[in-house]
Amino acid sequence: MTTLRLTERDIDVAARTILGEAVGEGEEGMRAVAHVIMNRALDSDFPDALADVSQERLQFSTWNALRGLPGGNRIAMDRLFTPEQYQLAREIVERAAARLDEDPTGGALFFHVPAHGAQRRAVSSPVKSRLVTTRFS
Repeated sequence: MTTLRLTERDIDVAARTILGEAVGEGEEGMRAVAHVIMNRALDSDFPDALADVSQERLQFSTWNALRGLPGGNRIAMDRLFTPEQYQLAREIVERAAARLDEDPTGGALFFHVPAHGAQRRAVSSPVKSRLVTTRFS
């Protein structure tokens, strides 16, 4: 089983990505987003570093405003979360990277929230897992 070596930047950016994408989904949703980031970092079609995966163009909407792109939110960029939420997200990243946490997505590389519209690649992939408002594929 492969584990990832993390830098402080990887932990910080991945934690803020998780909060930007799933802070309203609770710990289960945050764990799922963390595993999508991890799964991508371990897949040869994506960058190896969690920070690079998280900030890849048009992949996680919470970083869209960083590039002046439409959609998304500024939660990650502007740190619009509590210290407790941030600490939980960091712990989730570290557990997922060390493979101490079972992947609730079944190995998914993509997710989308139907209320926010569908991403072509996410929709065309088979659904591996669902949360109440989110599909993972």
